[in-house]
Amino acid sequence: MAATESLSTMMQNAYAKLGDGSYALQGVTGPVGETGFGSGTVVAPGANTLIATHQPPPDAAGKLHQIECVVWFSEGVPAAADNYNVGFRFGGTLISKIPVLPVLNQPAKSVFYFKAAAGTQFAIYSVNAATAGVAYNGFITATRIFS
Repeated sequence: MAATESLSTMMQNAYAKLGDGSYALQGVTGPVGETGFGSGTVVAPGANTLIATHQPPPDAAGKLHQIECVVWFSEGVPAAADNYNVGFRFGGTLISKIPVLPVLNQPAKSVFYFKAAAGTQFAIYSVNAATAGVAYNGFITATRIFS
């Protein structure tokens, strides 16, 4: 994501206007796949605290997914230890720590490729306890890759 992009820019065209004038999030289906997402914010999470998750549908089991994890701090004063205190998990297994930029409101994106498993979530978690007052934010998307 470019430094000038925001999450609202990333979500352009994600909503469809319904007949009654309200808006609904639309799913994405096409040559690259079906997309689901999750987001969250946790202030000063403890060790192994869920920040954002997506649970693929049962029919996605065994199918390859591109997982994008966008993480950032939105308040407080992050310490050096906070910069690698976020991880991508597949179910209960920590796959990789995700680097977070040490400034507020500057998202960083990491991309992973995984085959979904029935009942197993893709998720962003804190790894260790965070610095007091620091808000951790996460946005995770899982796009099924058709081949």
